[in-house]
Amino acid sequence: MLIKKETFIIDNPKENQIICDISFKENSKNNSLVIFCHGYKGFKDWGAWNLIAENFAISGFTFCKFNFSLNGGTIDNPIDFPDLDAFGRNTFSQELKDLEIVTDTILKKYKKHIDVKNIA
Repeated sequence: MLIKKETFIIDNPKENQIICDISFKENSKNNSLVIFCHGYKGFKDWGAWNLIAENFAISGFTFCKFNFSLNGGTIDNPIDFPDLDAFGRNTFSQELKDLEIVTDTILKKYKKHIDVKNIA
């Protein structure tokens, strides 16, 4: 059982780009989708999130984790918080917009791996 992990970047028309990782079993179809949204001052690669993504994929889920566009990270430096200006502009409303963009992108790009009726 091979786990496939892909990293991709979503162009965000109004704010910074969004960097995402998605993990799933190769050749899988119709998995439940888990979209992980990090918390305040969080990052998709902090702590054990990579291990958690892998374990969800092993268990038969498609797992996506991403950094919000204004979380303070950048595409080149996604975890060290170098963009304080972006962080200062971040709002809950912007994070909801980012989540919508991420969800729409995943559903288009990885449709065959996802059961669209089972998204968490």
